Amino acid sequence: MEGKISVIVLAHGDEKELIRCVDRILNQNYKDYELIVVSTYRNLELEEKANNNDLMTF
Repeated sequence: MEGKISVIVLAHGDEKELIRCVDRILNQNYKDYELIVVSTYRNLELEEKANNNDLMTF
């Protein structure tokens, strides 16, 4: 039985680094995962990425 890996990124602050972190995770060759980003700030760029990518939840 194979399962999906959950990658959870908790963010508070530096949005530039957060976007770079998310981009690096989404550009991995391994695709059997879900990316969950929890941030204290609203980020329209990350919301757009989440809306266009089934692997990501923001």
